[in-house]
Amino acid sequence: MTEKVEVPLAADLGELSRLAEAVEDFGGANDLPPGAVFKLNLCFDELITNAISYGFDTLDQAALSVVLAIRDGEVVAVIRDNGRPFDPFTEAPDADTTLRVEDRPVGGLGVLLVRESMDDFSYERRDGFNVVTLRLKLDRAESP
Repeated sequence: MTEKVEVPLAADLGELSRLAEAVEDFGGANDLPPGAVFKLNLCFDELITNAISYGFDTLDQAALSVVLAIRDGEVVAVIRDNGRPFDPFTEAPDADTTLRVEDRPVGGLGVLLVRESMDDFSYERRDGFNVVTLRLKLDRAESP
């Protein structure tokens, strides 16, 4: 069992595949249901893509990391980046799912997917970093 793992990331979208492998390894070491691994990778893909794509004026000073831990029957994931302050849960535009797909603006569904996939999520700005915390209860994590 690996109770905690930290994955530092370069500000490069190619790092998402390395992160996905680390999440799969963590899931295997901790007997996580496949649905939990899927949900975590989906959320990481959305949130980290947005941070890298929109959070920095220049990527050469970017610092990102993900920490995964198992605590009290849930996976706790913390994403940290030193980009511009941005709370995805209050500042990202709400996706209008009542519009037809062809009438919707591009983007906007990522935060909705995070909200739907996780049991709890929060944001804070701490010591110059955006800190997003995601929680997924293992007893309901099976279905993707």
